[in-house]
Amino acid sequence: ENGRVVFWTHELLDGRSRTMPRPLMPGIGDRPSSHDLDGDTLPRFRLRGGGYEYVLGQTDEPTVRIGYARGRRDTVEIWTRAPGDAGRQGSDDGWRRRYVERPTADGELRFDGLRWEDLSPVIDEVGGLSADGRSLYFASRTDGTPDGRQPGRRLAVFRYEFESGEIVGPLVRSDLADVNGFIHDWRSNAVVGVQWTEHHDHLVWFDEQLATAHAVVAARFPDFDVSLTSWDRTATRLVVHVTGAMTAGHYYLLDTTTGDLTTLGASRSGIPDDRIHPVQVVEYRATDGLEQFAYLTTPRNLAARQLPVVVLAHSGPGYRDHGGFDVWAQYLATQGYAVLQPQHRGSGGFGADFAQLSRGEWGGAMQQDLLDALDHVAATGVVDAGRACLMGARHGGYAALLSAVRAPHRFRCAISSGGITDMTRQVRRARSQDGVPAAQIFWADRFGGDDAYDRDRLREISPVLLVDEDTAPILFYQDMLRSDQFEWADDMVEALEDNQVPYEYGPTRGVIQGWPEPGMSVVVTMMEQSGRFLAEHNPADPVVPTE
Repeated sequence: ENGRVVFWTHELLDGRSRTMPRPLMPGIGDRPSSHDLDGDTLPRFRLRGGGYEYVLGQTDEPTVRIGYARGRRDTVEIWTRAPGDAGRQGSDDGWRRRYVERPTADGELRFDGLRWEDLSPVIDEVGGLSADGRSLYFASRTDGTPDGRQPGRRLAVFRYEFESGEIVGPLVRSDLADVNGFIHDWRSNAVVGVQWTEHHDHLVWFDEQLATAHAVVAARFPDFDVSLTSWDRTATRLVVHVTGAMTAGHYYLLDTTTGDLTTLGASRSGIPDDRIHPVQVVEYRATDGLEQFAYLTTPRNLAARQLPVVVLAHSGPGYRDHGGFDVWAQYLATQGYAVLQPQHRGSGGFGADFAQLSRGEWGGAMQQDLLDALDHVAATGVVDAGRACLMGARHGGYAALLSAVRAPHRFRCAISSGGITDMTRQVRRARSQDGVPAAQIFWADRFGGDDAYDRDRLREISPVLLVDEDTAPILFYQDMLRSDQFEWADDMVEALEDNQVPYEYGPTRGVIQGWPEPGMSVVVTMMEQSGRFLAEHNPADPVVPTE
């Protein structure tokens, strides 16, 4: 547009390294940010040291910085600077401190005799500036005061007024999920909306013009999730993405002056909508009464009765599925399987309290949640619980391995990507880290207090130590670039061979962060191998070809 180029990036260069600390400019967060270029001139930003995160104003200058001081007296500080004040004489470089907070401790984390406070700061995640630049949007697990907990400690959106020092909100909140997906306007760097996912996507706009444009498209696609991905300088022409449970996704161009909606193309041009397998939300109660839900994908050309099923456990813990088009669920449904994706305790995006329900429950209630989801769907008659396999990555991969050794009567086979085989070694490795690294805090947060590290307990939830002749057939992948995982995989192979358990082992190189996405060279190989393995050990009914 007029010789200017708008590009999207997850990374900027500071002239010295290829990475930059959070936030990504403009704004704060890990979402892509837009940057406007004159011709081929690339702006180069530098972030000063001291642990600050910066928010850009309309002129692309840092106008707000946030400091997080870690230590015995953790503090959160907000500083502001007027446009043009950079380089002002004095050690403060034009910055003025507006807000100081010492977060309230909600509890305690323990690991290997070390202690950390479990904090709930008022300023939990910073989103960015308002359109007028007079306030700052942020997400918080409190009610805007140091001692006020949000129910479930779920993130909600607030606004901090610079001049008055007042915190306004919650402006947007959910009774199920965290609300912290801030949407930025590339023209001003301002926050113009917020999005989040419960069972499906939700969105609230702070900008009336964009809200009106979104409503126009949403009215035309009432059963789909609609998002505005970009817009021109006048916000009269907008690129729109439409996705959901019955489409692989499409892009459109909306002209608000005429109301015309023009098709730009498909997100996945090789997958027409009439080949998509339907996805639905299934709500159920776990054995202990905890309300949960799962996504269920069923083959479009088979009757949804007594189907063989793959329980597809997501990565994590701390991750979740989002419904709609999932490439692995769709692939498995194409092979004739129902695919069940439970959002078990410990899943991310549903608040801190829900996440912490997983403490001390690796191999316990987290594993039971998967069984409860399967039992619920089987009771409806949609799936045949006697023809089930469990498949997953990272924590889901661990759950798959554990199901093979502890519940071969429930699962005919297991497919694991990057799953931990030996919890005793994993905990020992985490304890050996120097200082107080993030790995130790992770295990304190996710695995429980010191009382959870009993050696006998760890052995009871270590798949490699539980392999016997009854173990279900296993297909597993481990990352060859991770020496610890590769060594542990050898031990797993040895245990399977000693007990004459059918298995396949697929070492990979550096892609095991979950199931690989399309575009990775390994994805086709893994899909084909998984399909053959399932067909051998949990065969599906013949699929009627689609014309």
